[in-house]
Amino acid sequence: MWRRTLLLSAVAGTLGACGFRLRGTTGQPAYALRITGASGPVTQALIKQLRRDKVAVTVDGDAPAAGEADYTLVVLDDQRIRTVQATNTSGQVREIRLRVQFRWTLVDAKNNEIVAPTTALYEQDLSFSEVQVLGKADEEASNFETLQQRTVTNVINQLSRVGR
Repeated sequence: MWRRTLLLSAVAGTLGACGFRLRGTTGQPAYALRITGASGPVTQALIKQLRRDKVAVTVDGDAPAAGEADYTLVVLDDQRIRTVQATNTSGQVREIRLRVQFRWTLVDAKNNEIVAPTTALYEQDLSFSEVQVLGKADEEASNFETLQQRTVTNVINQLSRVGR
């Protein structure tokens, strides 16, 4: 019994010493945020998630609240990309690649760059069949939503580290 306890405490001590820690929950930014620049599906999902997390968010166009933002998130690029990866001998699509690309930077009220331009790029390959077009369209939409949510979570995690 004492050997098991000793072994478990040695393993736990080793993992802690190398910097291992459980992922835990994601934090949210503790400051007012203004979002400007390109608008796309990831930007809209990010705004929705930040508002759901009770973060003070103003969007480019909400002019009265512009002076209240501590930081401005500038969206440089927000796009969903669907490319054909493979075709069969008769030219029918067999595999597609779904890609969500979100490029952004963070500046403070004095326009000093806080976070350098950062690109979040997530992609996933998807098999495709002409016979199952409707099902594959739903699967494609679901995969785009998953990639988009990964991107939003990544950006919120990076934003939550600012100002600590």
